[in-house]
Amino acid sequence: QNPATLDPRWREFSDGIFRLDKKLLVILDVTRLLDFTSSIKQAG
Repeated sequence: QNPATLDPRWREFSDGIFRLDKKLLVILDVTRLLDFTSSIKQAG
């Protein structure tokens, strides 16, 4: 689950964030991220 304080730009592509020892692990939705990247390339 994403925290409420997560930047909306990251929230769109994140499936969750986990706290590790002195680090955060962000789980990305790769399909959404690639779809977004493809739409940018097609628009340009």
